Amino acid sequence: EIYVSSIGIARGYLGVPVKTKENFIESPFSKNKYLYKTGDKGVELKDNNYVFLGRNDFQVKIRGHRIELREIENVVNRFEGIKNVAVEVGHNTAGESTINCYYTSEQEINKEDLREHLKNSLPLYMIPNYFIALDEMPLNTSGKIDRSKLRSLDGINSTKLNSGKPKNKKEELMLNIWIEMFNNKNIEIN
Repeated sequence: EIYVSSIGIARGYLGVPVKTKENFIESPFSKNKYLYKTGDKGVELKDNNYVFLGRNDFQVKIRGHRIELREIENVVNRFEGIKNVAVEVGHNTAGESTINCYYTSEQEINKEDLREHLKNSLPLYMIPNYFIALDEMPLNTSGKIDRSKLRSLDGINSTKLNSGKPKNKKEELMLNIWIEMFNNKNIEIN
């Protein structure tokens, strides 16, 4: 776990003693100094550099935004017809991070309606890039969702929110501008 300490570190969260107790500990190295628990995992190399290994919780960072994946799951779960849901980080064909929403349902889910539902409760950067319908969630031996199996599922390209093709001339023009600007032919309208 990565902890940080400096002269400017706070002694806690103002008015939130429980969270303070969880994330701020007295330094075992110096009296009257505190360490802040970042929630990140890492390893120190022989050359004193550190390698970031990910988060201890389900918070991720995508395109500069910290995103709590469970928050997205909670909002998706409130959509009528959704039975089970798991949100994970994936990667598109260009290697960029994506938010993938895997779900099960006993009825056909209109993905445009689901997207609109999410827009009412979440900022745009938290809206999943892909909605993937599954017959059943993969479970581990203890009956919990096996997230490593979800991350290895193939077929994301066939389960996109919609085809990603431009619906009119304006969208076609915008799409061509973005493709040229980013020199990436894998960009779609979504």
